[in-house]
Amino acid sequence: MIGHGKVVAINEISTEAYIFSVISSEMSATASLELLKAHAVISRSWLLKPIIHNEHNVNAVLERRTDDELIKWYERDSHELYNVCADDHCQRYQGVSRKVTPQVHEAIRATRGIVLSYEGEVCDARFSKCCGGKTELYESCWDDTPHPY
Repeated sequence: MIGHGKVVAINEISTEAYIFSVISSEMSATASLELLKAHAVISRSWLLKPIIHNEHNVNAVLERRTDDELIKWYERDSHELYNVCADDHCQRYQGVSRKVTPQVHEAIRATRGIVLSYEGEVCDARFSKCCGGKTELYESCWDDTPHPY
């Protein structure tokens, strides 16, 4: 695919194949089955919410420029040619060859198609793997939009 005058390689895979890599990349593939299952559900929810609800905002790019540097922050919905990338601002995806364990396969199988939902809508299940064991309200760290869940 060509975008902005450049060739862009896009890896098209199934949701479940993507989740296999994400939960093995975001956390240890040797974690407990229940933790892997929980992560599979939140990762699937995070992935599917903007796709299902057609939430795409190519202007979701924040930029800070100084004399010495240019910093750009791309929201996950700012991709023009694809749904998610393999960088940390999306979910950590390290490819389908990423090491997985039998527990990862079981977690994906046991949760296939399950998402977090509230009043019939898929939840925005953003997470941070570097939270220090603390939780916070969505509107305090991600977006000014409060969510009742």
